[in-house]
Amino acid sequence: MPGTIDAQNGYIFQGGALQYNNNSHFAENLATLLNLPVTIENDARCAAQAELWQGKLQNVENALVLVIGTGLGCAIVQSGEVYRGTHLYAGEFSLIFTKRFEEYGFEAVVGNQVGIPHFVAKLSEIYGRELDGEEAFQLIQKGEPKFVQPFEEYAENFATQLFNFQIMFDPEKILIGGGISQNTFYMEKLSETLESFYQKIPIPIRHSPLESCYFRNEANLIGAVKHYLQISDAKI
Repeated sequence: MPGTIDAQNGYIFQGGALQYNNNSHFAENLATLLNLPVTIENDARCAAQAELWQGKLQNVENALVLVIGTGLGCAIVQSGEVYRGTHLYAGEFSLIFTKRFEEYGFEAVVGNQVGIPHFVAKLSEIYGRELDGEEAFQLIQKGEPKFVQPFEEYAENFATQLFNFQIMFDPEKILIGGGISQNTFYMEKLSETLESFYQKIPIPIRHSPLESCYFRNEANLIGAVKHYLQISDAKI
């Protein structure tokens, strides 16, 4: 699930994209309704657990796992474990402000700038009719002239933030998950733009290449299984 979650106690402080889940004992309430054991965890942290368990982060000490969907989920891996922070906000990169809130509102946060639905909505407005994500990226790949500049701007903005993440955390790996990670064209464009960004900087900076999660769009689901097994073992 999205949001700031106390995974040990199944409590959601704030629901991210699902604000109606704020301040709820979600796991307990759902377990009562289903008469089954329920565990919950942040979706990006689940993706990180999957990659640590059986994916590309086996034997990796420090990494970032970014899940691109409605916004930008992120999990920070330090010393081979998911780092949650003092108030469970660690990795909430979606809420990073890059512009003045008073002027741009939530257009100023990274999550809305790189999230796929928001980007597709922008392309739909340019194109003159509503597009879904699959059709939008098919048009981009075919070279739709109206989309060349918007996609360049999207990739350059995202690459800038990826550079910032690299400088802040110096991870060994940066993995991308979510449905869009299965789009080879998207991943190649983002990787090329990021490498171009580093080449423009007048000093050499060692950095991690961008990769998709081993489990791609399934990473968060597989990680949820791992989380459930961990919680179950702890209770036993």
